[in-house]
Amino acid sequence: MTTAAPSRTRRAPKQVDPGFGRRIRELRLARKLTQADLAGAEFTKGFISALEVGRVRASLRATEIIARRLGVPIVQLVPGSRGELQTEVLLTRAERELLTEQPAAALELAGQALRGTRGIVRARALRLQGRALTELGRAKTAVTALQEGIREARSGGDAELATRAVFDLAVAHAKLDEPGESLALLLECDRALRAGELVDRTFELQVRAFLAASYVRLGDFGSADLQAERARAIAEDVVDSAALGSLYSTLSLTRERQGDYEAALTYARKSVQMHESIGRMRTAGEMWHNLALIHLRRSQTARAQEALEHAATLAEQTNNPALLAAVLVGRAELALRRGQNAGAIDLADQALVQPSASPRSKGRALLTKARAQAVAGAPANTTRGTFEEALGVLAKSPPRIRAQAKRAYSKFLAETGDTGAALRVADEALALSDIEPL
Repeated sequence: MTTAAPSRTRRAPKQVDPGFGRRIRELRLARKLTQADLAGAEFTKGFISALEVGRVRASLRATEIIARRLGVPIVQLVPGSRGELQTEVLLTRAERELLTEQPAAALELAGQALRGTRGIVRARALRLQGRALTELGRAKTAVTALQEGIREARSGGDAELATRAVFDLAVAHAKLDEPGESLALLLECDRALRAGELVDRTFELQVRAFLAASYVRLGDFGSADLQAERARAIAEDVVDSAALGSLYSTLSLTRERQGDYEAALTYARKSVQMHESIGRMRTAGEMWHNLALIHLRRSQTARAQEALEHAATLAEQTNNPALLAAVLVGRAELALRRGQNAGAIDLADQALVQPSASPRSKGRALLTKARAQAVAGAPANTTRGTFEEALGVLAKSPPRIRAQAKRAYSKFLAETGDTGAALRVADEALALSDIEPL
């Protein structure tokens, strides 16, 4: 499916590396391949055409696929000295490790590539380093690396690389529970795409899907639906299972927030299947966790438990401590739903001492603990303190999440007879709800 071009005039993109494109064309013709043959399922014929005339830049992954299809080592496509070729190989290997969800190996390779590099090559290495750090749960450190990578890319005149690094920076801020900063960066990527500074349908699919997820987190379902529809349109002519899996995850989140749990479950299952089919087990584990939460909201406790077990298994297999912490919270919520208050409190406490637990997971754990304490008849001051701690942990979360927490706290206060405080907290929840559409 094609999209209409913007009404404003686009500037002609500059040549990025005509020599690279000429080598690809020469090798393709020597092997009697058409541009469509070389494109295969991963690319479009138009992309190969633009690549051969030096109008677009190939990613490390794209270069590796093209080299394999042409039957040559990747270094044969890349010019430079022996040292430069070695660095290119390191970057390619780091990219491959990230694609196969091996961020620790990718981080080591990116670190090796950084030694003695400058300019655009350094920018690429910093970007890979930042992505690996984000996947390892070290998003704060990733932000520093990505910001430096963006500066290097811009100073070297590579706007496309800078835009891709901006997207990665948006992901890092989202991991830090900073949705405002993440959205601002995604809108910067959107502007670059609309201006034609970067032409890559797979990247556009990733941006649109992430924009939709960001708007859902902020409660703006109208904007989320618009971005999701645009992503779906792009998905019709993009063959990228990882990107499609992310889109299904976003659609699941959107439908869940809108209360359409049946559709949310359908999309969550599609996302799990897509990621598992390409071996992205780390991401599949996170989707199993999301699937469990949807089942909990539908009071399907047996299915929720099964999904949590899948998530826990994959979290251990992929060494994902942040997901293990989230699974503990899910188990605490499940125990509370089953009336096992002591078990819910114990599981919540276990989650709270996990060093890799995100602020969102800690906030959920504290809310679950407070609700369990209230049902179990714990001293009112103890339960009140747990609620207050939860609100403190969630202070930087989106208004929708803070509103939900305050509504739970208000209900507890009303049940203990503190009507004045209950009304005050309820008003605060209502004010937060008015910040964004629900």
